[in-house]
Amino acid sequence: MEEELRRRQISFETKEVPTSNILQKIESTDRIAIKEADCVINLEQNPKKALILTRAIRDVNQSCALIFRFFLDSIANILEDAPFNAKVISSSKNTLQILRKKKILP
Repeated sequence: MEEELRRRQISFETKEVPTSNILQKIESTDRIAIKEADCVINLEQNPKKALILTRAIRDVNQSCALIFRFFLDSIANILEDAPFNAKVISSSKNTLQILRKKKILP
């Protein structure tokens, strides 16, 4: 019997939402979807909002993979460590490592 793969996209538009109201923006249906998710990709670039969203995601689901695209190394380092344990796929540090690996930079 073939196992059905369920995918669900949850979109949080936080551009116009004050930082203090982000947690209220996450609806209860979104919390259920996050709880059931195997992987959450967070594209928020505002450092404060990114940390608040990540904390909210981890409060609901500690075991899902959490992937970020974030450019500030200082925030990327925080997100990669406990309690967030996220994987940052783009930061200036990661870009520098790639450039060195490809021998574009010494």
